[in-house]
Amino acid sequence: MEHPAIHIDFEDTDILQQLSGDVVGGGGGGGGGAETGEIDNDPHSTAVSSTSSSKHKAEIVAMYDQLRKHYVEANYMEIMFLLPQLTKFNMFPPIFNLIIGCSLIHFGRISSAFREIGFAICMAPTENKKKEFIKVLAYTYADLNKKEHVMGCLGEILDISRNNLVTTIDFDNMKTEICKLEKELLQRLEQASVNNKLNKFKSFDDQILDLQTVDKVFPKDSFTGKCQIIINKIYHADSMLERWNKERKPLKNNPLKILVEAIFVFGPNIAYYHMLKMEPIMNQYFEFLVNQALIPRPKGRIVSSFFTGSVSTVSITYAQQIKTIKGFIAMLRHEYKEAADLFAEAADIDDNNVEYKTNVVFLRTYCQANETNQSKRDLEFLTSKITKNPIKSSLKYHVLAKVYHRLHDLERFKYRKSILKNSGPSYRDMALKCYLSAATLAEDDDLLIGEYYDNILNFLIDEDETRNGLNMKDLAFFYQVRNLFCLYSDYNYLHIPGLVCDWQVVKQNTKLLNQIQQYIESRNSINENDADGNASVCEPFATSKKFTTRSFDLVSKIRVLEKIGYQDLFTGLHHFFFGVSMLEYAINDRISTKDNHIATIRYIGYIPEWGEKTLAYGLEWDDPTRGKNNGELNSITYFSPRIPQSASFIKSTNKKFNWVRKSFVQVIKEQYLDVDYKNREIQIGNKLVEELGWDELNRYYSNLSNLKSLTLDHQLIYRAWETKKTKEGGEEKGERERDSIFEGLRNLEKLDISCNLFNDLSEVYLIISKLPKLKELNLNGNRFSSFGVPKNLQFSNSNSNSNSNSFSLTSLKLASTLISMETIDGILQLLPHLKELILSGNYYRDEDLIKSDLLLTKKPLENLDMSYNTLCTIPRLNNAGSLNLSYNKIETVPTNIEKWTSITSLDLRYNRISQWEQIDSLSLALPNLQKLRINHNPIVDDISIDEMTMQLIARFQCGTDKLCELNGSKLTKEEIENAELYFISKVQSGDIIFENEPRWNQLLEKYGEQEKGGGGEGDDDDDDDEKNIVNFRPWIKLRLQTENSLSQFQTQRFLRSTSILSFMGFISKTVLNNLSILHFQLHYYTNEESNFKAKHPIENYSSTLNDYSLSENQNIYITYNVG
Repeated sequence: MEHPAIHIDFEDTDILQQLSGDVVGGGGGGGGGAETGEIDNDPHSTAVSSTSSSKHKAEIVAMYDQLRKHYVEANYMEIMFLLPQLTKFNMFPPIFNLIIGCSLIHFGRISSAFREIGFAICMAPTENKKKEFIKVLAYTYADLNKKEHVMGCLGEILDISRNNLVTTIDFDNMKTEICKLEKELLQRLEQASVNNKLNKFKSFDDQILDLQTVDKVFPKDSFTGKCQIIINKIYHADSMLERWNKERKPLKNNPLKILVEAIFVFGPNIAYYHMLKMEPIMNQYFEFLVNQALIPRPKGRIVSSFFTGSVSTVSITYAQQIKTIKGFIAMLRHEYKEAADLFAEAADIDDNNVEYKTNVVFLRTYCQANETNQSKRDLEFLTSKITKNPIKSSLKYHVLAKVYHRLHDLERFKYRKSILKNSGPSYRDMALKCYLSAATLAEDDDLLIGEYYDNILNFLIDEDETRNGLNMKDLAFFYQVRNLFCLYSDYNYLHIPGLVCDWQVVKQNTKLLNQIQQYIESRNSINENDADGNASVCEPFATSKKFTTRSFDLVSKIRVLEKIGYQDLFTGLHHFFFGVSMLEYAINDRISTKDNHIATIRYIGYIPEWGEKTLAYGLEWDDPTRGKNNGELNSITYFSPRIPQSASFIKSTNKKFNWVRKSFVQVIKEQYLDVDYKNREIQIGNKLVEELGWDELNRYYSNLSNLKSLTLDHQLIYRAWETKKTKEGGEEKGERERDSIFEGLRNLEKLDISCNLFNDLSEVYLIISKLPKLKELNLNGNRFSSFGVPKNLQFSNSNSNSNSNSFSLTSLKLASTLISMETIDGILQLLPHLKELILSGNYYRDEDLIKSDLLLTKKPLENLDMSYNTLCTIPRLNNAGSLNLSYNKIETVPTNIEKWTSITSLDLRYNRISQWEQIDSLSLALPNLQKLRINHNPIVDDISIDEMTMQLIARFQCGTDKLCELNGSKLTKEEIENAELYFISKVQSGDIIFENEPRWNQLLEKYGEQEKGGGGEGDDDDDDDEKNIVNFRPWIKLRLQTENSLSQFQTQRFLRSTSILSFMGFISKTVLNNLSILHFQLHYYTNEESNFKAKHPIENYSSTLNDYSLSENQNIYITYNVG
């Protein structure tokens, strides 16, 4: 039955009067084209420009005549087609919004309709017109059986009428009018509640199937809501393809994936017409991708995958891709049998790519769902291997849910029962669980998640057709979940009901919703035997425990749903119904936001600003920049954070947080164990072991044995395992399951559990005690408040090596854990084989290290990282081969220090060293240093890189077995000799004061230099000795001058082995401001002071200075062309 028409009074509507009046409506509503960008910036503009031409008014009147004509004739579809034409008007009368809103009602677009009608009311030009518009709204609410809203509208109408009273006659007329209206509204309310299910709107999908004109079906700028989202997706893909057609370059995102989403998420009918006209260019783009994939590349073939949005490595053949795209096009034409055959052929070509094969098989099943007699094929599909692979995707569970749904329909109608052999969980239960899994994997797509909830509710409501009453228990539970999701997501704003599902019918069914609400409120307790006698998908969750009136059995279900992996969907349930967080948190517990920012709970209680009904958490953030205070509000201090300004407060109902925590064992099961096993465990519960047997069960865990390295960062892990007490076998089952998992991980060597929610170090000990071959452990980003070792800790057989009470770890990372040095000392006692220790970012001070055993221990460490702390002095550490002290506040080196012979690598970047004397002290203390990083300190910030390099090379002993790497660069023999010689000249000229006598003597001895002024009497006259010394030296002094300049000579020392190419490069850089060596020439003179001087060019790049007859203090002349 069609929805009753809503009467609009057109008789006294003067459009021209509204155009010249004080108030005019606009494109503020969905039908008014608000999304075109052409509407005036102010949606409540109050007047049309005085320059409006008569042509403009004529167009408005013509449009009004068309809208009125179509509405009177109940031709609402034609009104939808007129919507794009409204975008050319900056403003139009509010009667337009009213007509559009009343038309949208007939397509089930309730929220958009109310917005249009509400806008018309706000923009009504007169009080009488406003009253008429409110009357239309009242009729709409009455047809939807919204009695309270109807009474509210009636009150508004009464107030407007009362304010306009002038005489007693007016009062009598008002009374008659109100009584008449009240009677009409009551009749409409009564009519709306006659049936259990309200009048169904005609499906918009059905209405467009017979239309042939593509441009008329879904104009780009039609009304808002889900249709607009679909069209946006299609137009986005269309624009991408058009751009590609012009440029013929690979696209970053995959338009094919966007089109596939439109098919699966929103239904093929909606996308059909627009996609059909894109078919030619889709084929061209596909051929382009395949051709690109066939071009050999060194690092593989890069192309967009059909099932991922970004560019990925091609792992499917050309034949598979061509059949896949043809299958998509067949789907667009609704030729499902052809599409299913194409997908089946694509899946059979190659079995190597499991993910691709899985997706294609589910595509095939999706297409087969549109054929008849599917029960046998569905059963074969459920028993195939493809459904049991561990790949998780929303598409997979969406298809599985539909398959189980169809089988359940056959089962409940007792149709062809001979083929329905189901010894496991019921098809009904499996369908519900697959819908939930699909919603879980839909990630942040609120629209899609909401649709899955609607599917669940429609599924349960449909059973009323064939069962003796509704399964009220399940329906009430999922009804609450769906409402909660709407509250916590954007689904309320996106959802336009009635398009793909009929939840709008349910929403309007006041009698049914009242039944659900009464059922929820009447449940004071839930027993395993439900009073209504209906089987429940939630039956395994029910307990005999009593709950509050509002909770009925939600608490027990939440706890189970946590364990089976549906945490994200049910996070807010406890918030909504009880006002406290889902788990029982305590002080020092850890908590994470959904975008992986972690904090420690330092306060739990109530604060005056939020009242006694809102539980508050005081957090100390790991990232101090997220903090807002020091744990105080309004001069009240609730706690003091360890790091200043790193605290803030949140409400326990904050939806930005992950109110879930997991165990290490649980995460391993979720991420690495067989999905089919997990599903069976959920369904079968305690009977899992009996059905599978331990031998079969261990086979599932054996897949873990290939793991050598395991990364589980940001997985919300807070403990090793849960201790489960079951009715059958006590804790034995949980222990055996745990032991099987760790037995599977027996070959694990590297484990990364950084940035999780651990706060008790004993939980970490429990984990690593079960991993006999573990060598490397990453605990970065975990903040511990408890550090004890578990009593009676049992080590795996091969874990302890020679020490039965120690671990075999060789690498331990504890960065950003704020763990104390005292605790570190205790940890080192349990790690006799440790070679690497990372302690960066823990805010250590000098006094923290003074009493630490880390300074006293003789246990050698190959790598000790203490970067990003607050140390001011280099600690006296002589037990580390590589020492990282970067990003501290170090400005001094201890005096009178003994030599640190073990340190071969030192990193002092980004500290506060400002004196060369500190560098000289390091040179004396580190005789075996081979690698040094010291850039970004004040001592070197104000000098050039060359100057810094020269000074550091000269102050340390450099060579192949000494310092050979400086600031990340390898030092060459030539570079070392140049730097040392230059340094000697600077010291001898007095430019550099150097008081490191041992190092100075080494330099003089190396290059045969004599200390200036250090000789005995007559030394200056010993020309033969001086000549011998000069000839012995491997370097030579040269005086440089440009012939174009009158400046003085520049004297520099050079190695005689310096190549001419390097020599000219030096001159280019230091003398000629980087002039190319091709643009200047060098020469010198022999017998320069006599009449027989001869000019000699220096031009052989491959020769050295030693190849020329150069004498000490030889003049070298530089010539170049000016300009």
